[in-house]
Amino acid sequence: MQIKNKIVLLTGGANGIGFAYARELLRNGAGRIAILDVKDSSGKEAASKLNKEFGQGHVIFIFCDVSKPQELEAGFAETIKQFGGLDILINNAGIMDDVRWELMIATNVMPYHYEKTGVRILTLCPGLTDTESLRKSQERMLDIIDVEELVGDSSNLTSQKVDSVAHGLVYMIRSAQNSTVWVAENGEPVYQIMIPDRLLTKVSA
Repeated sequence: MQIKNKIVLLTGGANGIGFAYARELLRNGAGRIAILDVKDSSGKEAASKLNKEFGQGHVIFIFCDVSKPQELEAGFAETIKQFGGLDILINNAGIMDDVRWELMIATNVMPYHYEKTGVRILTLCPGLTDTESLRKSQERMLDIIDVEELVGDSSNLTSQKVDSVAHGLVYMIRSAQNSTVWVAENGEPVYQIMIPDRLLTKVSA
């Protein structure tokens, strides 16, 4: 799929990886982008910044908590009303907060919103990326989690920039086949991975 003049709905696009997605899509000719994010995000500022860079009217901000189906439906409806259609959906919204695990699951896992026919579904898994969520992740983990044991020797971990992930997204939209899974890590080009149908192998007693 080509990106030029396409209409995009982007959840969680106020900052971090989501904002980088929006900017990279506009750089590659996207026509209109609706950023959906929570009320206390910097969504209005993000839309204003992008419109200043790429021209007024390219980006709108719609308040939406994707963990609430009614708000997500309303966000879709408003996008289509404002732009007259929808070509690309990027379900980027997510939080890292073990203390509020019910909200984390509702935000990260629950929203499914695509037609059964004619819609290409792609998955992008970013590796360690320099975002505000990552920087605040340790203070939001449960006390029972040993952070040092979880990450091991942090000196061996390479954090990538959000722009690197955004470049990978554009490549996927243009070239990836339906139902494929991709990884963006270490600031290198994205690559496709194969996930076996059965992750567990039965062994004899």
